[in-house]
Amino acid sequence: MGTSTQYKLGNKQYSSEDLSAFLLKKLVSDASEQLGEPITEAIISVPAYFDDNQREATKLAAQIAGIPFKRLVNEPSAAVLYYQWKTHSEHPDGIYMVVDFGGGTLDISVVDCFENIIEIIAVAGDNQLGDKDFDKEIALDFCERNNIDFNSLDNMSQQNIIWTAENVKKLLSHEDTANMHVNIRGTSYDLVYTSEYLLEACA
Repeated sequence: MGTSTQYKLGNKQYSSEDLSAFLLKKLVSDASEQLGEPITEAIISVPAYFDDNQREATKLAAQIAGIPFKRLVNEPSAAVLYYQWKTHSEHPDGIYMVVDFGGGTLDISVVDCFENIIEIIAVAGDNQLGDKDFDKEIALDFCERNNIDFNSLDNMSQQNIIWTAENVKKLLSHEDTANMHVNIRGTSYDLVYTSEYLLEACA
């Protein structure tokens, strides 16, 4: 967002704003269907580290999508607003740390909430660290322990291992163990993972 990068899809070129507009339009459509009524106003959350160009690009995407856009709000602020709304009687004003661990980024924000005012005190993180990195580490660990040369595999086999690793990661969020089964070129490989082992392997 906020750059002049163009993306080709078929015979057409799309900007970041065009692609974001597709996503925003779909979100509004899904929300309207779920609520059973049209959406008349929308507030869009953006990463706290977004600069002015990225924020303006997000506004443009909303306009392209024809969304009844009202304002932007930082994602950490949105998280704290929702948290306080759900638990207001239990959690009064205070300072909160919001951890946003996404598919490809890690953002940590310190947010001060007082007298209906939300102020972001600090933002830090790693734009190159996310869930997909854990998936890759599990895949590499699986290959190493099964004497498989990951880099020598074709792209389809590599993706198959990574997708299976992702499922193992998800299973271990609510199970003590998870079996990872992969078939490569007609050969089956199995390995049982525990959450404790994965924490050490990915550290």
